[in-house]
Amino acid sequence: ERVEHGSVAAAWVEAHPSQPYYVSGGLDGAVHLWLFNHHESVVTYRRAGDRVSRIHFNASGSKFGFCDMAGFLSLYRFSTSGDSLQRPYISLQCHSKRTMDFAFLNAGSFIATGGLSKEARNVCFWDLLVPPHKALVASFDAHEDGGAHALVYSPRHQLLFSGGRRGEIVCIDVRQRQVLTTLQSHSDTVKSFSLHPSESLLVSGSSDGSVRIWDLPALKEHTAWEAVHERSSIMRSDMFSSSGSAFGMGVARASFAPSGTLYTCGADGCLLERESYSYGGGS
Repeated sequence: ERVEHGSVAAAWVEAHPSQPYYVSGGLDGAVHLWLFNHHESVVTYRRAGDRVSRIHFNASGSKFGFCDMAGFLSLYRFSTSGDSLQRPYISLQCHSKRTMDFAFLNAGSFIATGGLSKEARNVCFWDLLVPPHKALVASFDAHEDGGAHALVYSPRHQLLFSGGRRGEIVCIDVRQRQVLTTLQSHSDTVKSFSLHPSESLLVSGSSDGSVRIWDLPALKEHTAWEAVHERSSIMRSDMFSSSGSAFGMGVARASFAPSGTLYTCGADGCLLERESYSYGGGS
């Protein structure tokens, strides 16, 4: 069933991992919680602000957050009741220009962010149990140009993967807090990552329209598809970031379902379903 949400223009939507709710983040910066198949939002987290670049829940669904194009990260405790306008328990400017993505490195007190800063730091680790001025515990100049655009964390391997504007994937060892390798994976911006439920495979999607699957932890190419989603020829000013890159070009999102089935969507308006990946792949 198609549900209309009035004037809500969503830049990102993320479903709760176990309950029938999802959170939308708008081009106008508004953030709402919705119940599937209902027309009215359950909770409003932000009425307006800078464009939302990403939304994530932690693994249990007890917390979630969003980051925006002003460089801020806001974290909330998930609740379907309470005040109509809820406040974050953490609001932190992580990057001086924009924050494009973030990842929970534990239940909610250890976070990685990716973005673009005036300082030479585009991937950062934050300890949220200490005062804000001490929260930055590690930073990396992982991408030479344009900052980090997508992140994903593998708890099994304790590796963080970061995608850059020139199509590179950077692998960071979270325990040692050091860059292990940088791999040229695509010809344009890495827009999306997703881990297979077994964490033996990683999928990456790019603005160039390509999708690649990688064996973990070795980060060796397993499967590659070119021109999966064509670049959009429709140019809309509200879909552009301050960096000048189109929000919807090529692959907008690539994601493994819990079954191992791979789904991708893009600026061509298509949602594609690929085969189910069930084997172990990496060690």
